[in-house]
Amino acid sequence: MSKLSRIAVLLSAIIFAGCAPKQPNFQMVESPPKAIVQNGYSFTPLDEPEWYIIGRTPITVALAKRGASTDETCAVQGNIFPIAKFESDEAFVAAVKQGQANDADIANPERFKVLTHDVSLYAHKGEPCAFSHIVTEDHAAKKRSKTEGMMILDIYALVCRHPQNRHAAISINYSQRSYAESRDAGIAEKSQHLFNSVEFTTLQ
Repeated sequence: MSKLSRIAVLLSAIIFAGCAPKQPNFQMVESPPKAIVQNGYSFTPLDEPEWYIIGRTPITVALAKRGASTDETCAVQGNIFPIAKFESDEAFVAAVKQGQANDADIANPERFKVLTHDVSLYAHKGEPCAFSHIVTEDHAAKKRSKTEGMMILDIYALVCRHPQNRHAAISINYSQRSYAESRDAGIAEKSQHLFNSVEFTTLQ
C-alpha cells in the first residue's frame, strides 16, 4: 500500500473553490449549523451564511460559499482514505507533507507557486495528527470574471489516523481562493474553529 504517495489537497481545493454555489442546485447548510456526520468522522460547518453542500458520499463531503468577489470562494472538504502503517508519528507527518507536495497540476506544472507549506504534529482528541498550512499562487485560475492577475489559494488541513483503524485516515481541509489584496486575515481562526469540531465516528 502506498504511504500517502499523493494527497490531493491542492487540486481538490481548486476544484471545489471554483464551484460557485447556486441555490437551485445545492443544499444550503442550516443556520445555526448542525454536525455533518460521515463514515468515520464528523464536523460542524462554520456558522456563516450561504454555505452549500455541493457534493456528498458516505466517505466524502464538500461545502462551498461565495467570497467577497465573483471569483473568490471558500471551501471545506472531508474525506477518509486507506493508508499504510507508520513506524512513528513523525514518519506519518513526513509522509503527509510529501503526499501534499506531490499534488500538482500535471497538465500545467507551472501553474502553482508554493509560498508556504508547513506541516506539524498536532494532537486532536487524543490522536496524533498532521496539521498543514499551504499557501500557493495560482497563475492559471479559472475565473467567471475578466479580472486579470493570479489568485491566492490558502489551505489549512487536518489529517488524522482513525483510532478504530490505523490503516484509515481522515482529512478535513478548509480553503479560501482570493485575490491577494482581499485575503481573509481571519482564516487561521476559522480553520481552527472548524477543526475543533471534528470528531471520530464509527467506521462502517
